[in-house]
Amino acid sequence: NIIGARPGSRDGDIIIGSNCTLGANAVIIGPVNIADSIQIGACACVVNNILESNISVVGVPAKPTFSR
Repeated sequence: NIIGARPGSRDGDIIIGSNCTLGANAVIIGPVNIADSIQIGACACVVNNILESNISVVGVPAKPTFSR
């Protein structure tokens, strides 16, 4: 998994909530805010905020699929 920030981002610009899971080779490119209990699918690329809790996201860029 890769978690990184765009040039010009500051420390703390990437916030990952509690009870989140990242699938194999998932990528998070900040600045982003990820809510609690998010499942990020394998090979997904998160580039936008995910503010709704208890959902799964997949794809490039990562988008919600369904609520748990």
